[in-house]
Amino acid sequence: MRLIVQLLIFMLLLVALLVIVISIKSPSHNSWQWFTSNRFEIGIGMLPVLFTTLYFFYKKQQNRIWTSPKWLKREWVFILIISLFWLVYLVFMPLKHMNKLEPEITINLCGSTTLGERFAPLFIQAIAQKNHAVSIESKTETAKDIYTTDAEFNKHRNNIIFKEFSRVRFIIDYEGTEDGFDKLNKKECDIAMASTTPTKTYHQEIKSFPGITIGEDAIVIITSQEKENLSSKELKDIFEGKNQEWEVFCRNKSGTNEELKKELELNIDLNNFSNCNYIDDNSEMLEKVSGDHSRKSIGYVSSSFLSSLLQEEGKDFYIVKVNGIYPFFTPERKPSTNSSTNKVDFKFINDEYPLRRSLYLYPQTYEKDEKDKLKDIVDKIVNYAVSENGQSIVQSVGFVSTFSTRLVAKDGLTGTALSKILSDTDDIYDYIKRHSQQSNDFAAHTVFLPKNGNLPEEEEMRGLSNWWSEIRKKPLTDTLVLIGHSSPKGVSPDYNLGLSLTRAKQIKYILQKEKEGASNIIIYGLGWEYPIYTPPEKNQRVEIYFLSKLQEIDKKLKAARQQ
Repeated sequence: MRLIVQLLIFMLLLVALLVIVISIKSPSHNSWQWFTSNRFEIGIGMLPVLFTTLYFFYKKQQNRIWTSPKWLKREWVFILIISLFWLVYLVFMPLKHMNKLEPEITINLCGSTTLGERFAPLFIQAIAQKNHAVSIESKTETAKDIYTTDAEFNKHRNNIIFKEFSRVRFIIDYEGTEDGFDKLNKKECDIAMASTTPTKTYHQEIKSFPGITIGEDAIVIITSQEKENLSSKELKDIFEGKNQEWEVFCRNKSGTNEELKKELELNIDLNNFSNCNYIDDNSEMLEKVSGDHSRKSIGYVSSSFLSSLLQEEGKDFYIVKVNGIYPFFTPERKPSTNSSTNKVDFKFINDEYPLRRSLYLYPQTYEKDEKDKLKDIVDKIVNYAVSENGQSIVQSVGFVSTFSTRLVAKDGLTGTALSKILSDTDDIYDYIKRHSQQSNDFAAHTVFLPKNGNLPEEEEMRGLSNWWSEIRKKPLTDTLVLIGHSSPKGVSPDYNLGLSLTRAKQIKYILQKEKEGASNIIIYGLGWEYPIYTPPEKNQRVEIYFLSKLQEIDKKLKAARQQ
């Protein structure tokens, strides 16, 4: 009995020593996880230790350990060799690549190929690093458009988002925006990525999901042969198959198709049309369009995808102006020429370019008490996308950050800056707020926006169209001023300022698309500074003023200051 007790104590000491070594060498796991995931390796290592220990106690029981010279000569050499093997094993075993540990929680991102190709993988890695991941392993299944990242965390370090979890798996499934909406509705997805607003098919279902704008992008028309300009009507004829001289390439299951259909007013379904040669992603689109110059080829890619290519020589494709408007502010790009002529400023998308779009994340809305921990994590991941760090990732992959729209306003790149016409825009709006119960006492019209997008819903759109029809019955000599606002429940002042300006730009674009559209529009953003409505979500709005009305208020304020 005494021998068994001594044997157990000795084995426990060995295991404790192994636990200490594992904790030092592999802090991402607790020791029990390491044991359970490496049973075979542990068994191989412990067998010689167990055999040596049993042999040692057996000889000790026979009182032969310190008395026999022959024993010292033979058994101790054997024990020394086994002990050395065990020590080497103990030190180096935890350094080997361990068996894959199953994740404790899985976060599924699905949807837009535009976001899934470049943004999502960098975004997930940044989140893992921000939360001090001990290890990050990623792999891509190109055939399935799936990107998987396994991150391991030390619970005792500053793990803000994942807290109770040490092993998290992220699965990015980027088969297209419509696919993302479908999986979000079926609860097969925790975060849907979207490069367009929902189609009518999904609109009612998606209304319950609080989508959040993370940036802007442009759909860039590319050709194999130089064609400097194509009108919306010419593009419509090409994509509808009325102009047969072009070989047309289309994206498969892409939200980009819906955006093109809407902007070009196509009478076809671009996701299923015999005139299109379908490809899966931006890379394949560029390869197909620029690969064969024996025939005129045309297609479309995300502006973010081009951001890493346009400075390179030998890329034989051309960017097309749409309605005479280039998508960027420096319209110089000549294939196969000196790279100094290929400079394109991707910091901003030209506000007048018709094929612009916003990018969104839609988090899953779980039932009450359903997956509370998962909901908390998902909400934090989405909010990180609109933090300063998240927006820097948006910009680093070629999209236009929502924060960046503030720079657009300050630099006057959207037109004549309102601050150059009025002495103090904020003072004017303070006056409006003080002297009216609702902003419509001064505003010509107010457009309210839904919680999950920057475009008005059907009823608001009809109201805007009816108001605009009435205004256009007489010649419009006044300038329109569009002031965007965001909800006070937003993420940060910088983000909400940019978001409010983005909303004003969307309404400006709608007014310009209408028959006899407005030619003189100034846009401005005030962020979340003026929440005059309840509930808070109603403050997501764009107010339309006549510049003459604001100038009238400005004169009153100037006169009051001089008294």
